[in-house]
Amino acid sequence: MFMDNVPLTTILAYFIYPLGTAILVCCIALFLTFTRFLAIGQALLGISLGGLWIASTPLAANWLSSFLESQFPPIPVHELPQKDAVIVLGGGALGQPLPPRVAADLGGAADRVIHAMRIYRAGKASVIVVSAGNLPSCCAKESEAQLIADFLTELGVPSSAIVLEKESRTTRENAVNTAILFEE
Repeated sequence: MFMDNVPLTTILAYFIYPLGTAILVCCIALFLTFTRFLAIGQALLGISLGGLWIASTPLAANWLSSFLESQFPPIPVHELPQKDAVIVLGGGALGQPLPPRVAADLGGAADRVIHAMRIYRAGKASVIVVSAGNLPSCCAKESEAQLIADFLTELGVPSSAIVLEKESRTTRENAVNTAILFEE
């Protein structure tokens, strides 16, 4: 079936996003409007639509991104310590090359792939570990890890310096599966 192998945490996450939360609250609000709690239902409907509108504005998105990213300021590549490997997580870095595209689609997280390449080129790590599988709900021909590896190769990283972990579907699985790779 379509969602058989999708982790429950992935499904529940959609209800935490602003759109999922607004839809859920709107459904509750509509239900309440047909009961003796009409005023509460209308108030919830207004709050959910107002909250969705606020969360959808660039001002709110930029403020939240800035707030979260400021807690972990970037470190220039030349200041990074020497390590054995750099780990790149998938999760939207590159998307499947859906027709009419013939190459992977750069996603919003593609900058992490480019940063890993910069770390490698600076000689701060001799290996790039790519940990990225695919959700079963995706129409994937190749794992995201393979798409990232192909892109890194196009950027000049030798394939011998790339180690793939293709089975993970969540960040937790990225960590567990990558730890197993390092133990081996």
